Amino acid sequence: MRMYTLADHPISKDEFQRAVKICTGSVLSRHIIDTVFALFDDDGDGQLSYTEFIAIMKDRLRRGFKSQRRLKNLKAFTSCIKQEMKSR
Repeated sequence: MRMYTLADHPISKDEFQRAVKICTGSVLSRHIIDTVFALFDDDGDGQLSYTEFIAIMKDRLRRGFKSQRRLKNLKAFTSCIKQEMKSR
């Protein structure tokens, strides 16, 4: 997400879904993606900015995201985003 922010490029629903699939191997349903965006897309533009994404992550930390497995998935997700941004 930081790379998207530095490029002044918020992430769309499709980009978010693709990043989650590549990094975690999980395919999120459209309903889940729509729900995430409904909850965290504060400005209603249909995309998540870095600030909006950080709100998601802080909420997860508050609810116990600190397990080793989840931290490993977060690192994989971060690595994936960086790799994707480099390829553009």
